[in-house]
Amino acid sequence: MNLEQRVLGLLRRARGAHPGETGLDDALAGVGEPLTIAITGGPGAATVREILTDQSFHIGPATTADAVLHLFPHTPDVHIPAQARDQSVIGVLTHADEIGGGRLDALTSARRIARRYTADPRLRGVCQTVVPVAGLLARTALTLTPSELDRLTDLASRPRADIDAQLLSVDRIRSTAPDLLDRFGLFGIRLGVTLVRQGFADRDALAAELVTRSGLADLRTQIGTRFCERSHVLKARSALAFLDDFLRRAGDRVLRAEVERLTAGAHEFVEVRTLDAVRANQIPLPSDVAGEVERLLGGDGATITSRLGVRGDPGKLRAAALRALRQWRVRAENPVAGRQFVETAQVVVRTCEGMVARLT
Repeated sequence: MNLEQRVLGLLRRARGAHPGETGLDDALAGVGEPLTIAITGGPGAATVREILTDQSFHIGPATTADAVLHLFPHTPDVHIPAQARDQSVIGVLTHADEIGGGRLDALTSARRIARRYTADPRLRGVCQTVVPVAGLLARTALTLTPSELDRLTDLASRPRADIDAQLLSVDRIRSTAPDLLDRFGLFGIRLGVTLVRQGFADRDALAAELVTRSGLADLRTQIGTRFCERSHVLKARSALAFLDDFLRRAGDRVLRAEVERLTAGAHEFVEVRTLDAVRANQIPLPSDVAGEVERLLGGDGATITSRLGVRGDPGKLRAAALRALRQWRVRAENPVAGRQFVETAQVVVRTCEGMVARLT
């Protein structure tokens, strides 16, 4: 049985042992539903919720979420609330367009800050990555109107010195285009005018480029690779967490022991725990293999191509998986390696064996 089937089996047994508990019915139904992602922190939660319209997941409360988007301001505050620390977390650096007074290189500066956050020892092992997003610009890009394109085109057609002077400050542009300022912000107007000058004269083309420049495209990619590709594991983990809490309150030691065995022993969960520990530097690994361990355990995405870092036909992928398997079996059997290294290598071996089996 796969992980989902084993979780469903435990939920059904619990429902049979404790009839009338509606929470168990909800948990059973929830296993097959789309991923639930919570938005915590701030500011900008309403805007992020609005721009993330996706049928592959839905936004819900933190108490029932399978994963979390935690919003950071662009200040040294890197605190993540305790309730999010047992879940998979992607950080979002909000209002990224406001960094540096809305200059055209604001997102470049925001990416540097995001990389610093991602590497912060207080966050590694808790937050998988941090993505800068200009939420206002993303929202406007998704709903860009023909009249707004005409306004940007008109501004771009005027003498560059005049328009550049007008776009020096919020006060200057507010006197002539307050509606554009409310929709785009100063950074968005500057970027929109620049892109129109560069040839993005079609509304769809301009909107797509603004979505990319806003950081929304990268955020969607990160949600896809880090959450959605592993959704069955995240959904199973949430269901088992609920079931463990329910059985503890119900005093059902027998079923709770089975939940604990599944949580501790299922390779999918072992893989996630090992990956989190490697990211948090809790497992001492040589620098030349730490990145490989993260990649093979799904740190860059849970698909086989992401794990192997190789693209090609199944034969090429299988050859790469076999190479990785042989290499990590040797490492796992190294008599002078430390216990933590050997245990980590054994987890990687199990992951590689699974990939080889799927490609055979």
